[in-house]
Amino acid sequence: MTIDLELHRLYDRVRLVRGKGDRRSGGLCVMTFVALLAGERHTDAPSTASPVVRAFAISLNDAMPDIERQCLKVFAPRIVGTADGFDPGRAEVLRRVMQREVFPRVCADLRDGVLPPGPLHDPCGASVPQPVEELLCGFTVAAVAEDTPRNQREVALLAARLLSVCASSGTTATARSWYWAQAINILDQLCEVGAPRLRRGPARAHVERLLAANSLAGERTGYISATFVRLRRMFAAVANSAMTRPAAAVPATTPEPLSDRDAARSETFVPLVPEA
Repeated sequence: MTIDLELHRLYDRVRLVRGKGDRRSGGLCVMTFVALLAGERHTDAPSTASPVVRAFAISLNDAMPDIERQCLKVFAPRIVGTADGFDPGRAEVLRRVMQREVFPRVCADLRDGVLPPGPLHDPCGASVPQPVEELLCGFTVAAVAEDTPRNQREVALLAARLLSVCASSGTTATARSWYWAQAINILDQLCEVGAPRLRRGPARAHVERLLAANSLAGERTGYISATFVRLRRMFAAVANSAMTRPAAAVPATTPEPLSDRDAARSETFVPLVPEA
């Protein structure tokens, strides 16, 4: 079984939720899922993840409706190893996509009444104090500010917030779907920045331990079970190889002639019943 198939089995045991979640219940956010796959402690700030990707993904995770949020599971293995020093490039991707693709759509939707001009509401029901024009202005200011690690995280956070607020407040299903799809597309592009083929993703042995454990909180208890699974696979492969290997030809042998002494013994008659 390949690592991709085993990851899909693991996806069935995880449900993405708002907040950090709890490994014992199987409810995780996308970043605590990343920490789980990387073998780190339960945290939404795993050291293996890019700070820019983390800022964008956490905001998106907590804003998306429950059904749409489950689409983020497949990004968790791809986020493992993104702490690779390419965050300036990721921030530049955010600036470019937001200014070229998202801003024109937001302005058109404001003009056509698809987005309300006043205060918006996030998916949790809390009022967003700034109208969408102020969110656009805030992102623009951050996009032209000095390119520091803090600024890169702010750009990612504002981009995800603007997209999620527009997706939640859109008055048509088409508009809501477009903003969610654009957010997922941006996350996909952020994961592609750098050298994704050279990243060390989740270890297969670690994923096997997670699958063998009774709960995601007890992945260490699955070590023995996963070891037995690998041993069974190894023995099955050896047995299959032995069964399919052609049998060695056995040379024909001719019986050696009996000596005179052995011939005399073979002719000796032993009665079954003693004579009277």
